[in-house]
Amino acid sequence: MLYIEKGREPNSLVGYKKQKDASYRNLDSSVKIDIKNSLLKEQGYLCAYCMSRISLDGTSGDKMTIEHFHPISDFPNLQLDYNNLLAVCSGGSDREKDKSLTCDKHKCNNYLVHIDPQKRNTVEKIKYKTDGIIFSDDEDVKTELNTVLNLNCSDSMLVSSRNNVKEELIKFFTKSYPRRWTKMDILKIKNRLLTPDKNGKLTPYIGIVLYKLNRK
Repeated sequence: MLYIEKGREPNSLVGYKKQKDASYRNLDSSVKIDIKNSLLKEQGYLCAYCMSRISLDGTSGDKMTIEHFHPISDFPNLQLDYNNLLAVCSGGSDREKDKSLTCDKHKCNNYLVHIDPQKRNTVEKIKYKTDGIIFSDDEDVKTELNTVLNLNCSDSMLVSSRNNVKEELIKFFTKSYPRRWTKMDILKIKNRLLTPDKNGKLTPYIGIVLYKLNRK
């Protein structure tokens, strides 16, 4: 999981909220597309929770959906609050069993009390084991990672995908910096990872690589 720094809400959303009886359910399709594009750009086209690749139409990654961090059912006043909106992956098929679902699909209307991608201090509590398992020394955070978001789902490819990306990127950077890495080398590598490519995209699952780098 990566820290998400929210940007300005789209002008179209600002205008829409001024309409009488504006609601998320009745949101104009053009406004929703503006929101999706804005969320994708500020998240580097990665799911806010699992960091898998997402896209607007699913042609280059999982088709994204808009997640209400605080569910509309309990927080109707936040349904059009841009700071309450995140871009997430599909989380699995509706035909799959609950144990196979992840992220927003598994979260449903449950709350995340101890994890918030928009709060750096909660993201920094998240750690990774050498095999790609995501965990935390904070039991509350650990519980939400597993029981609410299901990010170590044994029926998905999340754990192996995280580990594979870690191995490939470390191998790549080891070739680029064959000597013993200095603090300056690590800083350069981290900056490269956190710099979107020409299409505004970040590498999927880079959270595990950043964690490993921070421990060096």
